[in-house]
Amino acid sequence: MYFSKAELRNLTEEKIKSFLERRIAENHHLDYKENLDDSPVRMKREFLKDVTSFANANGGDIIIGVKDPEVNNSIAIDELMTGIDNGRELVNTLENVARDCIDPRVSGFEPILTPLSNNKHVIIIHIPPSLGKPHIASIEGKTLLYIRHHEHSDPMTSFELKQTVLSSVTAEAQANDYLNKMAREAIYTYIKDAPSFLLQAMPIIPPESPLDVLTDEVNGVLVDRGGHRGQSYPYFSLLSYAAPSPTIHGITGKDSRTDIKYIHNFHKNGYVGLSFKNLYTTKRTTDGTRDYPCLNKTYENLFKSFLDMTENLLKVVSFESPYLLRCKYLNARDTTLEGGLEFGAYPLPDIEWPDQIRQTGESFLPFADVWLEQMFHAFGTTSDNFG
Repeated sequence: MYFSKAELRNLTEEKIKSFLERRIAENHHLDYKENLDDSPVRMKREFLKDVTSFANANGGDIIIGVKDPEVNNSIAIDELMTGIDNGRELVNTLENVARDCIDPRVSGFEPILTPLSNNKHVIIIHIPPSLGKPHIASIEGKTLLYIRHHEHSDPMTSFELKQTVLSSVTAEAQANDYLNKMAREAIYTYIKDAPSFLLQAMPIIPPESPLDVLTDEVNGVLVDRGGHRGQSYPYFSLLSYAAPSPTIHGITGKDSRTDIKYIHNFHKNGYVGLSFKNLYTTKRTTDGTRDYPCLNKTYENLFKSFLDMTENLLKVVSFESPYLLRCKYLNARDTTLEGGLEFGAYPLPDIEWPDQIRQTGESFLPFADVWLEQMFHAFGTTSDNFG
């Protein structure tokens, strides 16, 4: 795909011109439309066909108010941007049509309106990769089932329909397999028998080509961050104090070269992982002879830091996908809650949170609250009982 959500929300006329200067032809992820059909019924039918065809393939962008720059390769860039009248009204119409006529709804679907100097607008319809396919459009009592083939939207065959259904199931299974593989590696190489958090985020729809994770922008998220995480989440900044190192999978950073407390990873397939040793203990025995690992409410900041880091990494590499989120607390036996000894020490080897699905376009951060509450549920209580 050619635009990320962040880029689209900051789009300007000049940035659209810069994109058109590349004269990219219509393809599997891109469609140009100088305008839409004047007939409301034909307009809706064409719009629904295009949106669902992209959603049933691998996502894409429909640019409305622009001539195809490859077909019109002799025309100046300014002349390619014809724009459309009543842009805001049209955006509202398209949003209503998509909401009412597509089942299931396309998560992360968003029309972006960009004003032009000629008092018209360019609209970019952003369709992210979807986990909910196949998407079916209904209009005038008819059902539309399309898929994108290079620069065309074509009716789906029975074979493509079966493959589309299977792809969603297979994709989640493959994401689960990779999370399990990375968990085994983290336990073997770093966590071992230490009480530790293992936080993981894995795209359910992988990138079509490996992400470039060895860039200054990625390094900036893992290292510099302008003090952002340190200020927002003071207990767990997750700064990589040693320079991040390339690995066979992508890049890894850690808080120290020797006395390591945490390691985070960002892989070319979009995986983000964090292994974090819990070094916080409390004395539970009256004679003070034994320290127990302890959890408390401040670990919400660990969850927020990891999810914020993940969101920023994906932003700088312009990658969008539904994500499978996983949280585990390994070697949990005898762990207690701070100030909650009446609940006893945790009796099982590990605490495993239920997996969460973050849909394309959603923020990662709200899942921190979910993880925090489920951490307390593991001890049979709630965070409200701990101030």
